[in-house]
Formats: sequence, C-alpha cells, structure tokens
Amino acid sequence: MLEWSQVDATFIISTGRTGTRFLADKLSKYANHALVHHEPQPNLQKEAFEYYSQGKVDSDYCALFKMNRLNVLDELRSLGRSTYIESNGGITFMLPHICSLFKSCNVVHIVRDPRTWIPSAYSRTQIRDGKSELKYLRDSSWVVSPQNLENDPYRDRWQNMNLIERLSWIWEFKNRYVLDKVASNCETLMLRYEDVFEALDCDSKKKILEVCQVDLQVLSNEKILEDFNDKINQTSKFELDNYLNWAKEDVLKCDAIVTQLRNRFYS
Repeated sequence: MLEWSQVDATFIISTGRTGTRFLADKLSKYANHALVHHEPQPNLQKEAFEYYSQGKVDSDYCALFKMNRLNVLDELRSLGRSTYIESNGGITFMLPHICSLFKSCNVVHIVRDPRTWIPSAYSRTQIRDGKSELKYLRDSSWVVSPQNLENDPYRDRWQNMNLIERLSWIWEFKNRYVLDKVASNCETLMLRYEDVFEALDCDSKKKILEVCQVDLQVLSNEKILEDFNDKINQTSKFELDNYLNWAKEDVLKCDAIVTQLRNRFYS
C-alpha cells in the first residue's frame, strides 16, 4: 500500500495572486502521471503559522500534514499514482518540516514584484452576508501577522499600520521565510512571476514543467506560450492605484519594508 515515503511531491507556493491556481489547472492537463490539487482544504495556512509561532517541531508538522491529507493519499492509491503536485501558498510554513516525509520533495516558489502584487492583493474581495467587500479590511482575514511573533519589529506597530503597510509586511515576511527556511531545507526553484507569465520566451515556464516531470517533447514552444497566456482568476477591478500614483507617504512606508528583499529579485 502506497505511503508518503514512496511519493514524489512537488509544492508550488507563493504569496498568492501569482497564478498558482492557473498553474494547477494547466498541470492537471499536462501531468497525466500525477495527482494535482490547488489549495486542498484545509489549506493549512492558519495551522502552519500557529505551529511556526509556537515553535513546534518537525514531528508535529508531519502529523498535521498526514492527518489533513489522508484523502489525498487515498486518492493517489486509488489512481495508482505516486506523484503528487500541490499548488498552495498556505502550506509554506510547513515545508521545511515535512520534506523528509516524501521519497523526493521539490518546491517551486513564484515571486511577484510587490509594486504590482500589493494592488492585486489589496483589491481581493470576498462575499460576506451576501455582499462583496475587500478581504483584508477585516482583522479576521489576517491569518499571518507579526502580532504572535515575539521578536518581529512590526509586532507593536501592526494595529496602526494601514493596508499598504500590512501587505508590504506580508510580502516581505513570506518571501523572506522561503529564502531563509524553505530553500535551505528543500530543493527549491525560485522564479519571478513576470518571467513565468509575461515573458515572451519559454525558459521559466519549461523549468516549472520540468520540475513537475512533464514530458516537454509533446509540447511545442508555441503551445506552451499559448496556454500560459490564457490566464484565470485575474484581478478585474483594482481598488488601489498603480504604485507610481501612490501618495508619497505610502510609497515611503512600503519601500521601507520591501526594498532590501525586492532588490534581490528586481534591480
């Protein structure tokens, strides 16, 4: 009977708003040898961040993952497959602790320029009481925040930070965690969103497909470019203007948080 120790796993992660749903949709068609899921429920972000802030050990994370992915293992067994691809930014805080569960474990992390990511995240909506509202206007929407992190410099400032500052912190914190923790414990491919979804060449696109063991011989460059141009779940209405049109105060507050890390990806 198949166990996780016999599974080749690939996790596609990000800060969200970076095309991970799109990738799962395409990979489910390309990767016929694998079981592909986008944000299985629970996506484990809340639980994983709580474990992180509480200093839990590897065995705690592994037990949490196995308990919440029992149905996935059952599905792999029923399909007779041993390759699993999960596209889920929520699982980021678990990855350094669960990679040893699998026969092999690869991570693809997609970074998006915060100057375009923040307006997209800012504009994300959800339905409450039959009405659409901006998701992050409610404190209950902030699953990840510095308030439970004892040594975070923004812990005591959080309540007075505006939405742009908070999203700047999220961008920096999550991407920094991947660089410092995930990449040092898991085989990690880091790609820029713009190179995957906006570049007119196939280099970064093929790197993702290769990690996911997709047979590139049956896919022409033209087909790959055509498919990757067919985006889903795009932000249709922006509630926050382009970075270049922000108030100077908001630009300065954002830059104070993200500039050092942003410059590692965007010169």
